[in-house]
Amino acid sequence: MELKPLRRTSLYLAIVEQLESYIMSEQLQPGDRLPPERDLAETLGVSRTTVRQALAVLEAKGLIESHIGSGTYARRRSPEFAVARLAHLLDHARVRLTEALEVRSLLEPEVARLAAERGSDDEIRQLTELAEQMSAKQGDLDSWLAQDSAFHQAVARAAKNRIVLTILEVIHNAIGETRRLSLSAPEGVSISTADHLAIAQAIAARDGKAAQAAMAAHMENVRRLAAAQLEKTARDE
Repeated sequence: MELKPLRRTSLYLAIVEQLESYIMSEQLQPGDRLPPERDLAETLGVSRTTVRQALAVLEAKGLIESHIGSGTYARRRSPEFAVARLAHLLDHARVRLTEALEVRSLLEPEVARLAAERGSDDEIRQLTELAEQMSAKQGDLDSWLAQDSAFHQAVARAAKNRIVLTILEVIHNAIGETRRLSLSAPEGVSISTADHLAIAQAIAARDGKAAQAAMAAHMENVRRLAAAQLEKTARDE
């Protein structure tokens, strides 16, 4: 491991960043042992207390695991590790807008279908209320966007798949640009509001195919509106 000495204010966060990159890039394989705290502290030019702080953060993220008397190891691959790796990728890589929209288009229509089939009455009632609140908040973009996030998370919760819920939460947190960009078109908010009402109605009717189609139509509208705004921005430049 070619670690570099650190000269930053939040040293333990800088250590987290370096070690996380090593783990996520698979330079550390599952089960590989990290250097002892003493060696890490010496290599990085920090105290062992600072190293312990960093390792505690990495363990909380599910990237490493400590064994008393044995050492600290890169964690075996798991669904939680996959989600952590996705979050790292979205945080550190420049994700293209088209890629982000492709991921949403692949996942969210199927999630809507599952929500129609699996959602409880209370969850479906909440979806309807959120869609109606979005309709009432069309003049306040920030509030509307907050309701939009809540709506998509509620659909994922109703689908009853914790891994998909976590993945979609990570994606939505990382690609707010796609939503704001599509909504910057004059008709963006009104089109998207109508889309959400249609999705909620299909889920409330327990019609999985209709919910899937309504979410797919919404994703296509997001893609189309975002592409139009990108073209406009390019022309203006």
